[in-house]
Amino acid sequence: MKLQSDYSLFGRILLIPLNGKGQVFLDAENMTVTMHTKTRLYSKGGFTFYNVTSLHVDFKMDGLNTNKFFNDNWRMLADALYTVITQTIEDILLDVLKKIFHFIPANFFVSDIPTPEQLYGRAKPKPK
Repeated sequence: MKLQSDYSLFGRILLIPLNGKGQVFLDAENMTVTMHTKTRLYSKGGFTFYNVTSLHVDFKMDGLNTNKFFNDNWRMLADALYTVITQTIEDILLDVLKKIFHFIPANFFVSDIPTPEQLYGRAKPKPK
């Protein structure tokens, strides 16, 4: 994963003062992302589709290549930015998965997936 951004810092992480602005790049090494999703099945055009309703990720990395100051303190930086990085990964993956699973039927991934009616029960009749 590679990120590039402008930054402006004024404050501290633990005892290290962080004051400055400029460009930062982050290049994660050996990153493992574990993703947990919640989906709801729906029917469209005779196929069953996934509606990805939520997503949560957890990640671990063995290193981070970035600006020299951050390279020297990469573990502390990664820990401090964990929430921001996690939220960014979740937002991007949720958007991508929603788009993919809206166009590719779940039947293409799981051949014996039940229909929504089989899984959730019969649909209620529409009111007149």
